[in-house]
Amino acid sequence: MHKGSYIFRQLCSVLPKDHFDYLLDKYEVSKDARSFSYWNHLLVMLWAQLSRRESLRDIVDSLKGHRSKFYNLGFGNGISRSTLSDANSQRNVHVFEEYAKRMVGIASERRVDVNRLFVEEHGGRLLALDASVLSFPHDKFPWSAACGPYEGLKLHSLFDILSSIPVCNLLTDVSVGDQSVMHQMPYERGNYYVFDRAYVKREVLQYINDIGAWYVVRRKRRMSYRILETNVAETENGIRKDHIVLLDGQWARRRYRTRLRYILFYDEEKDREMEFFSNILHEDACFVTSLYRQRWQIELFFKWIKQHLRIRRFYGTSENAVKIQIYCCIIAYCMVAVAEREYALDMSIFDVLRILSTTLFEKRDIRQLFEQIRTQEKGSVEENNLHFVTLQTMLNFPTGH
Repeated sequence: MHKGSYIFRQLCSVLPKDHFDYLLDKYEVSKDARSFSYWNHLLVMLWAQLSRRESLRDIVDSLKGHRSKFYNLGFGNGISRSTLSDANSQRNVHVFEEYAKRMVGIASERRVDVNRLFVEEHGGRLLALDASVLSFPHDKFPWSAACGPYEGLKLHSLFDILSSIPVCNLLTDVSVGDQSVMHQMPYERGNYYVFDRAYVKREVLQYINDIGAWYVVRRKRRMSYRILETNVAETENGIRKDHIVLLDGQWARRRYRTRLRYILFYDEEKDREMEFFSNILHEDACFVTSLYRQRWQIELFFKWIKQHLRIRRFYGTSENAVKIQIYCCIIAYCMVAVAEREYALDMSIFDVLRILSTTLFEKRDIRQLFEQIRTQEKGSVEENNLHFVTLQTMLNFPTGH
């Protein structure tokens, strides 16, 4: 029990401070920055992300009435706009980058049981690779790269779909193509990888196949192939074509030498056709297409990231400040993912984030808070169902079977 402890402090209890101190020693950074240390800086940034603060002024103004709580919250002796601005623009970004990697690792370990049933049945995890542009105006961020209509940075994430953890994250200039980072991602035997059409890099797909992993990728236009075998198409499940093929053309054959599967799928809900290539030959076509349809999870993750970076003024305009903010966003996300398991909250990470945004300064046990919310939501659903049944009875509608 955390009697008398703020919700925010209970969340932060899952952070490994010893590893943060190790990183400060590694980069020869002072741990005692007078009234506002690196650790104070991190905690303030995490609070700002979770409470959805929009600017330095918003952070400082929102904390004015809570100065008496600073010691218990770990915020240091005082916070001003200039102090926070200087910290964001001058402090070593590698400390935050490596701490984000450490939190990703901890979150993956703590949520491994979420993958258990899929791993037991199929022999590996399900992951998706995608990228999202974090754009901002060039006049305020002159260091940012420009590519077409975009200026800013690009976040590339390899996302564990079932545990909802971004297991590998790379920040690049916006001009860096999605394919360019494929070879930097960690691929493991037995895992399933889902790619959009921007990730048709044949030598990497060949490597994934050679190590005994599996993939599904959208077909690019003008990717020709030669049919070797035709499987029975499950038209009732939207499968219009199911072939075993070889990529055609001398260049394709040289870089991808293995037989693979071509599937034409009709998405009735969105009224569109999608074409896939995959090295999954041992499962039915519906399984292959269902893997790709799970990609929306990484889009939800990017949406959350952008909601928390969608601010009128960034917490700083320097490259250093922007990167610290992005890494703190990843740390905050993973901290909540770990806390969800640690306190057995039994909710999705995104639901937990939604609730925490307004309860961080409450003094109560975090388990009791979420149990009360679950009870209220359950009661609300039951009440709505009762009203619906009562209305049916009053109007003499049949309830159905």
